[in-house]
Amino acid sequence: MAIRELGTVKEDHLAEVLKRYRLVSPDSKAPVKEQLERLWREAIELARDPALPVHLGELFNPAMDAFTSLLLWGPNLGDAMANAQRHWGRQPTLGRISETKIEDRGPVVAWHYRITQPGGGCRQDSEFAICRALSFMRGITIAQLRPQRVLLQGEAPPYRAELERILQAPVEFRQPTNSLLFSRDVLALPVMSSPAQRSMIARLAEQALETPPPTGRLPEFLLDLIKTNLADGTFNMTAIAPRLGMSPRTLQRHLQKDQTSFQAVLDQARKELSVNILRHGRQPYARIATRLGYSNVANFHRAFRRWFGQTPNQLRLRLMEQSDLDPSAPRPWPLHTGDQDS
Repeated sequence: MAIRELGTVKEDHLAEVLKRYRLVSPDSKAPVKEQLERLWREAIELARDPALPVHLGELFNPAMDAFTSLLLWGPNLGDAMANAQRHWGRQPTLGRISETKIEDRGPVVAWHYRITQPGGGCRQDSEFAICRALSFMRGITIAQLRPQRVLLQGEAPPYRAELERILQAPVEFRQPTNSLLFSRDVLALPVMSSPAQRSMIARLAEQALETPPPTGRLPEFLLDLIKTNLADGTFNMTAIAPRLGMSPRTLQRHLQKDQTSFQAVLDQARKELSVNILRHGRQPYARIATRLGYSNVANFHRAFRRWFGQTPNQLRLRLMEQSDLDPSAPRPWPLHTGDQDS
């Protein structure tokens, strides 16, 4: 499924990329830079769009999540930018791995973005952040904002012309910061909302920043989080719950309201991942068991029979037969001669 169809970027795929951003964690064994590179590599491959980071950034608008609505909490763009900076650190993920800064340079004002974790970020993340921020600002003001200059830490991408088309400004690469530079006059631009609307939006945003995902969606979000962190060796609720902004006991209570449990969601994550691994790889079963958090391969085999009523080897052979019938279907690698199945 392509993210870009007939030249249009779909909002539902942008929402998926944003959801994946919430799964990035500084507590993971993999560095944040590596997690971001993997996120964008997978998204670009799925979209078949090398310029995906800038296209998604261009699509963004202030109504897409609770935090960005804080940008409307001010009478002018300067106040809105200051509000966004004050609340940036309260975001569950971005607040832990990145920061923004507004710098007054006299006739010029600069908006900076950077990943604060060791190793920094990646080029695609910087491009997305810069285009997304500019889309925010354009979405809440009357004027069509055009930066005087744009600075990016990374190398110039192959789609440089597309990036400059979206930003409508000259871009300088291999710079010390990721920055949007404006004339100081833009700070006085009015924001398109009334005082009553700003007050209501502020209350809603405050509530959204302090509450978990709505009932019915928490298990789905938790499933994605577990599947991402299983690869890093994180299997327990004590490690996962803080990434949702709650204690293990609070997480369990919310899951009970959705008539499920952490163990049930973990089991589903292992089930889905096991099929994906068998479909696309040829790892020994002992290694698959370890990746899924089982202490030994026998426990993995028992769980697999419970899920599918057959052994991993039987399912793997069936997947290979399906690939033979459908040449377009993903074909799993042949079995290792050292693989064992009971």
